[in-house]
Amino acid sequence: MDEVSRQAAAADLRNVLRASGTALPDEAMLTTLLEIEGWDVQRAARAIQDDSAAERRRSGADDEEIARSFAARPPVSAFEVDDGLAARRATRPYPGGVGLSSGRGPLGDRPGGMSISSIVWSAITFPLSLAQSILLLIARIFRLRSLFPGLFGGAPGSDGWSRMPKVDPRICAERFVRELEEETGATSGPRSALPAAASEASSTSRSRDGTGPPPAPRIPPFHIGGYSDALKLAKEQIKILMVVLTSREHGDAEHFRRKVLVDEELVELVSRPDFVVWGGDVREREAYQVATQLEATTYPFVAFIALQPARAARRAASSQSGASSSSPRPAVLSRLEGSPMTATSAQSISSHIADVLLPRTRTYLDRLRSEKRRREIERELKAEQDRAYEEASRRDAERVARKREEERQRALEAERQRRAQAELEAQQQKRRAWLGWAKRHLVPEEPSAGQPAIRLAFRLPDGKNLSRSFQPSDRLESVFAYVETHAAGVDEQDSAALSVPPSEYEHRYDFTLVLGYPRKQIGPELLAVGADGSGKTLGDIDGLAPSANLIVEGKVGRASLSAQDDDDDDSSDSDNDD
Repeated sequence: MDEVSRQAAAADLRNVLRASGTALPDEAMLTTLLEIEGWDVQRAARAIQDDSAAERRRSGADDEEIARSFAARPPVSAFEVDDGLAARRATRPYPGGVGLSSGRGPLGDRPGGMSISSIVWSAITFPLSLAQSILLLIARIFRLRSLFPGLFGGAPGSDGWSRMPKVDPRICAERFVRELEEETGATSGPRSALPAAASEASSTSRSRDGTGPPPAPRIPPFHIGGYSDALKLAKEQIKILMVVLTSREHGDAEHFRRKVLVDEELVELVSRPDFVVWGGDVREREAYQVATQLEATTYPFVAFIALQPARAARRAASSQSGASSSSPRPAVLSRLEGSPMTATSAQSISSHIADVLLPRTRTYLDRLRSEKRRREIERELKAEQDRAYEEASRRDAERVARKREEERQRALEAERQRRAQAELEAQQQKRRAWLGWAKRHLVPEEPSAGQPAIRLAFRLPDGKNLSRSFQPSDRLESVFAYVETHAAGVDEQDSAALSVPPSEYEHRYDFTLVLGYPRKQIGPELLAVGADGSGKTLGDIDGLAPSANLIVEGKVGRASLSAQDDDDDDSSDSDNDD
């Protein structure tokens, strides 16, 4: 969704809330809710209205309901606080006074640190702290927080946070972690990330004398980013979001940061894959808004948020709007706030996580993770099936294309053969026509008695003998034409067919005449050699007059016709291959 659409959705949400008379949260809160609800204005409006209604119900609840067991409470809807945990939120002794406004609200104002004198003073002022806790409980029951917001740290939209500068949430998160590391000397990475040589040296030193420096402390793996990003990450990966809020101006901040946040057992717990940890100091704008949203009344403050089933009323409303009735929603499961010596001590937080939080959420979150994994497996299976289907379709398409190409090639080959056969038949017909024309026009009449003559005897390749007389002035081609036509068996009817040679045909003689002794070859290449360019005459050739015996070598007549046809086929095949 682009920025214009987001601004339009936020404006629509403000209009809906104004029309219903619901108090407007700040812009960051509106944006966070819209992101969680997938930018559905109606669902976000219902969430805010349900939160307001839940606050009114909590304000009118009796002491017995407020003290109800954590485990006995049903899961709550998104951004609703489980009031069953109110009895678990221990009160803290305030070493600097007992006024209700002192130390309350997102910023607080507790100067000083937890020295020995402060601890003694805390023990002395414990009755006053108890009275203060009772007053806070009464304030919650009778909605004094909404009537006197300045007394309890302000309300959303008050000038307390609106005057704070806007800073990139990632920069704030990095600064928070860096200050923790500088103050505690701890690291935010796993212990295995320490240099191997240093780890081995430390282990060796301790093994020698049983002493040595303790391992470098660690702090929880805080998410580097905004609160909304951490919440989105916890929702998408089905994890528990641990929110840690401190106030530098609060008296317990130093002890909480130096002792609680570096406790080895606590760090090991929240470093598990089940958790996303986000923290901030309420001097920063975003941490202040988160403190207001989560209703922090004192510091340090720790809250746990995770996906939980929607309430029946929320499910009914979702069903009417067409939303899924079984969609889990982020819910504030518990809040721990107060002294790091009691309510927010490392032991208290660790016990709360191990004994209360994990047993309550494990079954449901494991089921959500199983469902998510099942959906992922189904998506992977479907994707694999789609890929297999696409691959099969591709192979089928290739097979069809290959078959079509083979059919096309067969059709082309059949057409080529048809044309070659037609050309062959045409050439054979032209050859026969030429032989008929040659017998009539190229083979002269035998000379009459008294005329000069040359008597020639021919022995054909098939053993037949021919003899005939020619005039010395007859051209050599007359002899070749005589041998060719007689060997081919051309009769008088064929010779009378044409008066001119067939067009687009050039005859080729495939035989040679050989004189027996002395051996001499008379080839067709001599046909075009002559004084006038019309070829040699018989009188020009030595050894023929007055008579000669000639052996015909090569292919002549019908054999020559078949050989020429084969040559045409070979030439056609060669052209097709090219």
